[in-house]
Amino acid sequence: MFTSSSERLVREFKVSMQSKFEMSDLGQIKYFLGVEVSQGDQGVFICQRKYTNELLDKFGMLDSNPVRNPIVPGTKLSIEGDGVLVDETQYKQLMRPDIMFVVCILSRYMAKPTRLHMMSAKRVLRYIKGTAEFGM
Repeated sequence: MFTSSSERLVREFKVSMQSKFEMSDLGQIKYFLGVEVSQGDQGVFICQRKYTNELLDKFGMLDSNPVRNPIVPGTKLSIEGDGVLVDETQYKQLMRPDIMFVVCILSRYMAKPTRLHMMSAKRVLRYIKGTAEFGM
């Protein structure tokens, strides 16, 4: 994958690389490693809308209401949570680095997450739902 603001440089680089390596030209990138890419006259926009919707669907939260913050301010979590254990693998799938502060807090409970921990993690999903259109 490569980019340039100069069409000439793109062509030259592509010819150079094709002379040394077997490669394909797939055209402009639209989706790569969970990131959507839109290219236009005003620049390049990247976001994770598709990935967000897949994650919400996986956890049955496509119809959930978005929230403004990823954790309820003042939330106190503990190792005991509410005592009702949930699936560790499913819980770990909700931990994402783009929401680092909350993930840092919730990651403390990955060994034995409880229903309370999972509810807090699902709130993060509701936050992500409300920010799916955000990007760079």
